[in-house]
Amino acid sequence: MHDPVWTGDTACWEVADGKLQSRLPPAGAADEVVFHLSTPSTSVENTTWEFWVQLRFNTSRSNYVDVYLVSDEEDPRCGSGHCNASHGYFVRIGTTQDNISLYRRDSATDVLLINGSAGVTGHSNNMLKIKVHCNNAHSWTLYTDASGTGQRYLREGAAVDSTYMRSAYFSIVVYQNGKTAAGKHFFDDIQIRPFLADTLKPVLSGIFPVDSHHIDLLFSETMSVTSAENILNYPADGGLVAPGSAVSDENDPRLVHLYFETAFEQTKTYHLNLSHVSDLSGNEADTSVSFVYYDPGQYDVVIDELFPDPAPSRGLPEYEFAEIKNRSPYPVNLSGWAICDPARCAVFPRQMLAPDSFLIICDQTAETAFSRFGKTTGVPHFPSLNNTGDVLTLYNSKGKTIHAVAYDKSWYHDDAKDDGGWSLEMKNVQFPCRYENNWSASESASGGTPGRENSINASSADEYFLALEYVRVLDSVNIVAHFNLGLDSILASQPGQYSLSDAGIETAQAE
Repeated sequence: MHDPVWTGDTACWEVADGKLQSRLPPAGAADEVVFHLSTPSTSVENTTWEFWVQLRFNTSRSNYVDVYLVSDEEDPRCGSGHCNASHGYFVRIGTTQDNISLYRRDSATDVLLINGSAGVTGHSNNMLKIKVHCNNAHSWTLYTDASGTGQRYLREGAAVDSTYMRSAYFSIVVYQNGKTAAGKHFFDDIQIRPFLADTLKPVLSGIFPVDSHHIDLLFSETMSVTSAENILNYPADGGLVAPGSAVSDENDPRLVHLYFETAFEQTKTYHLNLSHVSDLSGNEADTSVSFVYYDPGQYDVVIDELFPDPAPSRGLPEYEFAEIKNRSPYPVNLSGWAICDPARCAVFPRQMLAPDSFLIICDQTAETAFSRFGKTTGVPHFPSLNNTGDVLTLYNSKGKTIHAVAYDKSWYHDDAKDDGGWSLEMKNVQFPCRYENNWSASESASGGTPGRENSINASSADEYFLALEYVRVLDSVNIVAHFNLGLDSILASQPGQYSLSDAGIETAQAE
């Protein structure tokens, strides 16, 4: 409905902040008042009605709202000693059970068709989204969303009724006892549109092992909360016991969180069955999927290419990027991981990274430009890569450092390439902490290799052989060990990495 013409008790309504809002009843009105608004509407079969409503009071037997989807009368009120002989269908919001239900109006008699869940409207800030379908077989379906967003609809039920097949009006009727509810009825986003039947089955878009007890399921569309949260819809199979709980995500209605009391074993393949998990239209995603739980350790995923100075371009988009590679033989859940420099961090969205594969990370504005090269994630707050050098750190979702690179302009090893347009590539990912010796300017004609093996990928380990060059004695309790290559600062600072004959090592500090 676009700017409809409303008739009825217009003095009891106003438009405030773009929303339809009730007003105080006229002076001298009785404590018990009933007022309405109506607009012409002839839609019945093959129709969807949807609207947003907020009631800033506790609904009760005397304070509630009827929304007439179908009515043959402009004024369908029935209260305050007066009842019009109207016919049609309406949604009742509130009354004794504080629920939302669908009724048929037969003159002065109300016939319950769908009895909604109790307790939905029993608080003082009821923000709701309500949707009703009527298909060509006159099957009515009622949905409610207590979040008011239209993203978490709950199917209240369905009923078949073809008593009335014609309509003249859509109406809102407020029943109010006392002045406390005055001015506290709000309506917005009222839509009356053709009903399009959803016959497509939802698809499981991704399965994400979170830890040894939790996995997340991401579907292609909004799922029915009732079916998604029924643990019986995830029958056990192949050593995987049924989940102890299933919870729909509060912010993303496509996402379901499963908890299993028995811990997953590392690197073991599990099979998960889905049975009768459905979307809002009842289409079921009956399927079976496999997953592997793997908690990646340090260096399982590494930063293997950097593009800090993209101009002038040799063929790549003129945007900065960092590339990471999964060195492990198992899929890695990158959800909640972050890549940071000393100034800011960028957090990854929900996604998996397959074994021996790459992910290009860039700013949101550059995602489209790099997506043609391979799997790409555009993130807000992508760190600005300093041309002359910076420290870039990759963290997992728990804040553990997986890999860090403190690069410098000298790592190009080529004066003709360190002024822009060429990426820095890691030569051999098997030695992620050899730093300057393991990095150099790209040899690709386009200036870099986002989304694929590096142009200077080295298979030999000879130049990475770590050796202790000499030891310098500072005093009776301190020595300095010098190596030929850069060390992993975390491991090098652990005393247990060293041994000294006839003496113990108390502390170690990498420089």
